Amino acid sequence: MIVVILGKSNSGKTTLFKEAFTDPYKKLVTMTTRPKRPNEIEGQDYYFVGDESFDYLKSCGKIIAPRVFINADGDVWQYGIPAHLIELEEKQIIILDPAGYAGLVKSLEDYPKKIVSIFIECPDFIRIDRAIKRGDDENEIIRRVDSDRKDFAGIIEATDYVINNYYHDDPDVPVEQLESILKSLF
Repeated sequence: MIVVILGKSNSGKTTLFKEAFTDPYKKLVTMTTRPKRPNEIEGQDYYFVGDESFDYLKSCGKIIAPRVFINADGDVWQYGIPAHLIELEEKQIIILDPAGYAGLVKSLEDYPKKIVSIFIECPDFIRIDRAIKRGDDENEIIRRVDSDRKDFAGIIEATDYVINNYYHDDPDVPVEQLESILKSLF
């Protein structure tokens, strides 16, 4: 079974994932051509590859749900799931955007009960504040918020679970909700 965690940029999906992630779950790591951030670890956060390698793997059918992003500076970054890492009999968790989720569902359409989705909801004003505190470029923040509005339209109806990640007085609540959902699945 694959559990897909979806959330807009800076919604806290990665933080929640890290807080709730324990054995026996296996993280399904995606591949990207974007530059590695200082705090990211190869093979743990992403597999970082060049465009030529990504394009070759994609042309061989070894990338599931390939996705292209163009950032505010015009840089083109690709993302996708290495096909050989998908193990439907394992308990896997992955963080995706709606297009990646749709691509995964399509590629595994013969196994519809093997994918469960969880959307992490968070208001724009909190997401923007988090991006500013992280030091993100202002133009990139604006681009992401605008893009997220389009990309995540209708996502609540398309997912199996929704977690509200804006409990300022008790930040453990969303973590406990995610842990509870994961325990109920496995």
